[in-house]
Amino acid sequence: MLREVLTDRGTQFYASKRDNEGNAENGFELFLRDQGIKHILARVKHPQTNGKIEKWYDMYEKHRM
Repeated sequence: MLREVLTDRGTQFYASKRDNEGNAENGFELFLRDQGIKHILARVKHPQTNGKIEKWYDMYEKHRM
């Protein structure tokens, strides 16, 4: 079972407009919460975070066969 997921702060993953309590209506975030999956956000203006995982998947695809 998936326990946590790392994403950037793209609008498909993260709602930038939030109320005073930090809550927002975003389908992806609601799904994660309902499934008990921890949402880890990459740092703002730090593309290296996603680059590391993208490189891992690239190497996985090349060497899995």
